[in-house]
Amino acid sequence: MVNSMAAAAAAYASGQSAAAGPMEPRDQPPAGAFAEMLKRAGEQAMDNLHQGEAVSMEALVGTADINEVVLAVNQAELSLQTMVTLRDKVIEAYQEVARMPI
Repeated sequence: MVNSMAAAAAAYASGQSAAAGPMEPRDQPPAGAFAEMLKRAGEQAMDNLHQGEAVSMEALVGTADINEVVLAVNQAELSLQTMVTLRDKVIEAYQEVARMPI
């Protein structure tokens, strides 16, 4: 039993010394990847809103099919709801970080 305890302690010590150095990330995303993703999502949402508005205007003059109007407006509404939810989550995360003790 003493031999196995000594081996376990030696293995633990060698693991400790290996972990003491700086750790390197395995998969590091490119700098600004999150900001770029948010930017693209915002641009896509704005495109959907503009598309819904354009199709609605076409419906007012009688050149758009009602199915196209409903689809475009629903897609614009979904994009808007997604962006509002994303904004709320970002604000909530910021407030949580702001409440952290220093």
